[in-house]
Amino acid sequence: MVLRELVSQAWYDLKVNRGRTILTMFGIIWGIAAVIILVGWGVGFERSYTANIAKVGDKLMILWRGRVSKGIGGYRAGRRVLLTEKDIVALEHCPEVELIAPMINLWFINIKYGSEVLSVHTQGVTPEYAIVRKFEVAKGRFINQADVDNFRRVCFLGAGVKEKLFGPDRKAVGEEVRIKGIRFKVIGVAKKKGEQWTIWNSLDDDKALIPLTTARALFTGTKYLYNIFFQPRELLRYKECEREARRALARLHRVDETDEEAISLSAYAEGVVEFMKIGRNIQVFLGIAAIITLLIGGFGVMNIMLVSVRERTHEIGVLRAVGAKRRHIFLQFLLEALIIVIAGGMIGIFVGVAFCSLMGKLPLPKYFPAPYISFGVMLTAFIVMAAVGIISGTLPALYAARLNPVEALRYE
Repeated sequence: MVLRELVSQAWYDLKVNRGRTILTMFGIIWGIAAVIILVGWGVGFERSYTANIAKVGDKLMILWRGRVSKGIGGYRAGRRVLLTEKDIVALEHCPEVELIAPMINLWFINIKYGSEVLSVHTQGVTPEYAIVRKFEVAKGRFINQADVDNFRRVCFLGAGVKEKLFGPDRKAVGEEVRIKGIRFKVIGVAKKKGEQWTIWNSLDDDKALIPLTTARALFTGTKYLYNIFFQPRELLRYKECEREARRALARLHRVDETDEEAISLSAYAEGVVEFMKIGRNIQVFLGIAAIITLLIGGFGVMNIMLVSVRERTHEIGVLRAVGAKRRHIFLQFLLEALIIVIAGGMIGIFVGVAFCSLMGKLPLPKYFPAPYISFGVMLTAFIVMAAVGIISGTLPALYAARLNPVEALRYE
C-alpha cells in the first residue's frame, strides 16, 4: 500500500515538472538508442564480412603450385613444385586436416545449351569440394564418388550459369549441355551465393563443376592438379594445421618447410579469424562509446534529481513532520529516478530497434551492412539502463532522506 502511494506521488511530481522530466529522459533515450545502434553496427560488420569470406569457405586453406626459392640438400633453387595425388596422401596423414578437395582448373570454356553459348569458368572436382567451398544444392545433387570413379560426364552448375543458359523458369537438372562439344548431363544446380570474395576473379554462381577424373581424361590429360583445397578440424587451430601441412609437404618435395614460395599456401581461415577479431574489437569500442553516452545521461539524471531535492527541501520537511520515515523519502526520490530512466530506456530501445530495422530496408552501399538487432544487445542495454537508474537515483535519494526535518521546514 505504501509502495503504491510512493509510486503515485513520484509519478505526480514528475508530471508537475513535465518539461524538466522530458529533458532528463532525452539523455537516457539517446544513450540506450546509441548502445543498440552502435553495438548492432559492430555486430553487423562482423557478420557481414565473415559471412562474405565464409561463402568461399569458412575454414578454407588452399595449396598452390610453387617454385623452390631456397636450395636444400643438393637440390637447386628454381625447381617447380607441382601437385599430384601424392600431396593428397601427405595431407591425409596430418591429424589437424579434416577434409581435402583436389581441383583441376579448366578456366573459361564454352558451354552450349540449344542456341545459347556461354563462356564458363569450369573446374574438375571431387565430392569434398562442396563442403570445403560451401556449395549448397538448390536442385538435383552434387558430384558424388561414383561420378568420379566412373569418369561420368555430368556437371553441376552455379546459379548464375543455370540462369543464363536455361532462363529462370526452365529446369536444368536432367538436361544435356555441351562442354567444348562433349555432351554432359546436368545433375544439379547450386543455391545462389551472390556477392563474395573471389579466388580467380569469378563468382561461384558463374562456375560449372565436373568430376575431377573426367576433367583429367577429357581435357588436361595430365596427372597434375591445379589446387588442393583443405580445411582444419577446428577454425581456431588453422595455424597448427598449416604447420603440419607445410612439414608434410616439405618432406614429400624435399624443400625447406619455411620456403613459402615452394609450399605456396593461402589460409582463408586466417581472414575469417582476423575479421572475427576486428568485428569484436569494433563492438567493444562502439559499446564503450555508447555506454559512456549512457553514463553521461545517468549523470544528467542525478544532477536533475539533486536540484529537485533542493527545490523540495521544505516539502521533505513537511513529509517528515507528518510521520514519513527516512526510507519513505529515499524510496520516493529513487522511484522518480527509476521511472525517468526506465521510461526513457524503453523509448530508447524502441528508437534503436526502429532505426536498425529502417537501415535494414534501405539500399545501403556495398560492404556497408545495416546494424544487427540482437536480443543480447538489448538485454545488456536494459541491464546497464537499470544500473544507471539505481546509481543515478541513489545519491539524491540518500541526500533527501538524510535531511534534518527541523532544518528542512525552515528552508524557503
